[in-house]
Amino acid sequence: MMKAKEYLFFLMSSYKATRDDARAIVDSLIMVITTTKIKSVCNLGVWCISMQQFNSSLLDANFQSLLRAITYALDNPIGSLSITFEALQAVMKLASTSAENMRAMSNIWATPVYRRLVSSDKRERDMSERCLQKVLSEICPPPVILSKALVIDLKKTLLFMMEELLNQGLKIQTLQVWKWFMRLLGPYGMKNKHLVNKLLNIPEQTFTDLDPQIQNASLLCYSFSKFDA
Repeated sequence: MMKAKEYLFFLMSSYKATRDDARAIVDSLIMVITTTKIKSVCNLGVWCISMQQFNSSLLDANFQSLLRAITYALDNPIGSLSITFEALQAVMKLASTSAENMRAMSNIWATPVYRRLVSSDKRERDMSERCLQKVLSEICPPPVILSKALVIDLKKTLLFMMEELLNQGLKIQTLQVWKWFMRLLGPYGMKNKHLVNKLLNIPEQTFTDLDPQIQNASLLCYSFSKFDA
């Protein structure tokens, strides 16, 4: 396994790779990532993407394929949090090297990241938030295509899941998620005022809490409701 890892890393970090070489490497990685049932093998494939050092032309030529592998790994059917972690590293890598492409396709990769903000697993919430913080310049101000995707997710499940977090007593965490969602709604939120009113119910509920920290966090939330991101 170590020799395979070293070999793959050598290939993915080679600046001298030709377009055909890069395509062959990426195609092989995608096949490995999306077909293997072995967690360590999938992990290795995603790790290679997060460590690749292709030049900009090779990245542009293979961007769609790399992104497809990453989004698969984010919601991997194995259910491995370690694979998701590596996929988040790959998201940050592509954001640093292909910012324009990542912004244009933010509705594809950012959705499985922000959905984890309402996870009951603290590790999952924390790693997702760190990723969003690292790629903030690619998602804020939010592209309309991303805001539209968030509106759909909020109506389907996310608003309910935020209420669930609140009912579990995770009030500060819920307010942090609330701020992220309001930020990602951006000006598009003005076209969904009914949804925004439902979102505003959350800080309204927490504002009356006896804990001063929760009161202050609730008050700060209102600064995110002006859609001036």
